Amino acid sequence: MATTAPTGVLRLVTIGNSITWHSPENDVSWSGDWGMAASNINADYAHLTATSLSLPLVRVNVAALESDPTTVDALTAQTAALITPGSAVVVELGDNAKPGSNGRANFQAAYHQLLDAVATGKSLACTSTYWGESSIDAIIQAECILHHGSYIYIGDIYGSPINTDSSTNTFSNPFVIMHPHDWGMNAIAVRVQQHILQP
Repeated sequence: MATTAPTGVLRLVTIGNSITWHSPENDVSWSGDWGMAASNINADYAHLTATSLSLPLVRVNVAALESDPTTVDALTAQTAALITPGSAVVVELGDNAKPGSNGRANFQAAYHQLLDAVATGKSLACTSTYWGESSIDAIIQAECILHHGSYIYIGDIYGSPINTDSSTNTFSNPFVIMHPHDWGMNAIAVRVQQHILQP
């Protein structure tokens, strides 16, 4: 159901990985150009949230910086250029961070640098990991609070007993299948919208 965005919020900027936006990739039998594995462009969390708040949407995939420190400077600069004073910024990252202490340290440094660059809009919200990586979630929550953002936990959606994504699956590749389908995407969108309306 559509509602009115908070005063001063003029557009939605979603910054994330494949859950936010994944272009077509034949290797995993994915033909969409939206959040994997929504059934269509209007069913991913970014478009659902933008539509519900009647806001124009800007999407950017920065998944590389989750695990590759060499990409951070360029991706951060490109993403920062998209933020305006009227932007409601949502950052959805962490599931692709490399395991181990080095992987966590690299992710924290990259995430901190990204939030430094994008916490200049009207509001900032940061989702947890979707697949429940608690050590990464702790980093995300701490960094989000440090940057005066709102932390959104979504790690319970994938394993929820009422999640119907598996029963409605139409994909064959395991990588795609494990992503949020329409039910999961809607569940994420509901929480993101709530945090934008009540930061």
